[in-house]
This record gives sequence, C-alpha cells and structure tokens, in this order.
Amino acid sequence: MILGNPPYSGYAGISNMAEERSLAKAYREPEPGTAPVRLPEGQGLNDLYVRFFRMAERKIAEWTKEGVVCFISNYSWLDGLSHPLMRQAYLQQFDRLWIDSLNGDNYSTGKVTPEGEPHPSIFSTPQNREGIQVGTAISLMVRKADHQPARTVAYRDVWGKDKLAQLDRVATGPAPVYPHALDPHPALGLPFRRVKVSEAYLSWPTLEE
Repeated sequence: MILGNPPYSGYAGISNMAEERSLAKAYREPEPGTAPVRLPEGQGLNDLYVRFFRMAERKIAEWTKEGVVCFISNYSWLDGLSHPLMRQAYLQQFDRLWIDSLNGDNYSTGKVTPEGEPHPSIFSTPQNREGIQVGTAISLMVRKADHQPARTVAYRDVWGKDKLAQLDRVATGPAPVYPHALDPHPALGLPFRRVKVSEAYLSWPTLEE
C-alpha cells in the first residue's frame, strides 16, 4: 500500500538524472498496442506530483502486481490535456478506481460552490482560510492479483467549507456511495471528472482538420 500527498510544483522542470527523466517521460508516448487516445498537450506532466504517481504505479502494477495506491494531490490530472496517457495507464493497470474530487480550485471555481457558497481548499487553516490555490482530489486505485483492467471510475464531488468533516463522517459510516460511474471516452482524453459537451461534439472538425 502506498499513501501520500505528493508535492505540487508546476514549474519543476526535469532533472538530469536518468531515472527521473524516465518518470516524467512515462506518460508522454503511447505504449505499443494500446487503444488510440488523444496525445498529451501542454506542460502538465512536468509537475512533480506526476512523478510520484508514476513511482507508485510502477511499484504496485509492475513490480508487486498487487496492492493499493491512495494519494491526495493536485486534481489537474483528472481532466488535464497533458494527462490522457496517464489516465489510460491507470485504467489498464488497476482493477478499481475511486475519485473524491475535493475541488477548492481558485482558477476554475473561484473558491465557491455551484450554489455560490464559500468553498475553500481542504488544506485551509484558521490563519489561511482559503488554503492552497489549486484544487485537490483523493484518488484510490486498487490492483488485484487476478487483474482485470478497470472499465469505469467511481466518482463524487465534495463541496463546501466542511469537506474534512464530510470525509470523517463517511470514514466512520457504511461503505460510501459514489453517485457517478464514469465511462471515460477516448476521444475526450479519458477524463476522470464529469464533463459537459454537446451531443454533436465528437463530430466537430478538430483544430488540425
């Protein structure tokens, strides 16, 4: 079992160490024989937390072939344009995936709930009530000895000022209910969050076309 809160640094760059460069490169090119999915765009894979995810995936899915990974991290990888191959790898390498999106992002939601109520980061404190600027999510990924690739992702949003209390209540109650079983679509980059698109979206010309 691997648990953690990997560091976030969107401007980390890449070390000259061969192993670290291989970690950062792991989700940039599709594995031979995998289903086609949109290729990464932008610089999101340079963030430090991505390398920690790759180390955890390698340990559980490739070395021990069985186990659990649970991280609380920047949630940009759930639907980021840089991360389609990262998400594809986890669908292939793990049997079950659960995502608790804690939101709290200053850039996409402005620290408010859909109803307009205050919505600080899960890392808020009395001294810093808004907490960190980026949104976060708890991801739980399980690899079984008798491995079968995941087909869906269990997903739920956690909103409001009392997110920590909500999670505490869930932890002491019966098995939590995840209201959404996401079926990530390859043409959309396999997003691990709920997305709203037009029914005609997939028939639109691409920018390249």
